[in-house]
Amino acid sequence: MLSAAAEPPAAPQAMSFSAVNGLGLALVIPAAQSLVADYYEEKSRGGAFGLLFGVSSLGAPLYAETEERACTDG
Repeated sequence: MLSAAAEPPAAPQAMSFSAVNGLGLALVIPAAQSLVADYYEEKSRGGAFGLLFGVSSLGAPLYAETEERACTDG
């Protein structure tokens, strides 16, 4: 799958998809933060934000590990 995205004809498509994905994240992340700020009381808001950012920062390394295993196994 990665080799198909690296071929020259598919590179613009991969870059376009990446740009659309980035725009989507630019909308989702502030919305999630707004929901946390609205629905948690002031005392527990810090813990909720910590959990939100902790889980989101664990996602990238877990995805990278899963992707690496999927590419080397198959």
